[in-house]
Amino acid sequence: MHYYQKNIADYRKDTTHLTMVEHGAYTRLIDQYYLDEEPLTLDEAKLMRTHCARTNDEIQAIKNVLSDFFIKTDNGYIHSRCDREIERYHSKSKKAKESANARWGKKKVSESNADAMRTHTEGNANQQPITNNQQPITNNKEKDLVASAPADCPQEEIKKLYHEILPMLPKIKIWNDKRKKILRARWRESTKHQSLEFWERYFNRIKTSLFLTGRAGGDRPFTPTLEWLITESNFIKVIEGNYHND
Repeated sequence: MHYYQKNIADYRKDTTHLTMVEHGAYTRLIDQYYLDEEPLTLDEAKLMRTHCARTNDEIQAIKNVLSDFFIKTDNGYIHSRCDREIERYHSKSKKAKESANARWGKKKVSESNADAMRTHTEGNANQQPITNNQQPITNNKEKDLVASAPADCPQEEIKKLYHEILPMLPKIKIWNDKRKKILRARWRESTKHQSLEFWERYFNRIKTSLFLTGRAGGDRPFTPTLEWLITESNFIKVIEGNYHND
């Protein structure tokens, strides 16, 4: 893509804490993300080089922006909001192409003229931005977006499984944006995590641990919250069985 709209009010609201250098870093990263339509590389040296980060302040600015706005996965750094807008654009672009094809088909013009007119119409359709925020959402490529834009995380269903399988752990009373972001990150970082069957197995795995279910630890047993269980470092330890030597 080569063009996008920017809502200044939304941008300022989301980035009011950034320094001038960080603003530049964020703009460069977002531009690259939409230009390639794929996650940013995990190769830190390459990331700094391709985005012209030379000084310590510039390098730290890139790191700060990645931490604040991107999610680290096995496939690279992803931006959830951008992914949703790209996916939404694909849907609208497809409908625009189908409409153009139908229109030119009805006119029954010659094949050469129809092809030329269709190409012109589709080209225009692919350059229309459809966003009301600072993120660009145009796309002329046909790429596999499974890694960068998987199905939406069924947060309510996962929370329900947590309550049903682990009633001995703290009940969820507040599910804020921070917790939603953490759960969404676990869902997106691997295709293996993108099913309710996986989360049912995960919670049942926890259920077999004396430590994680408060059945060990004496008078003050440890009872983790769902947020604790889905935080990246704890999530990995549970899967690797670090809490099952009891």
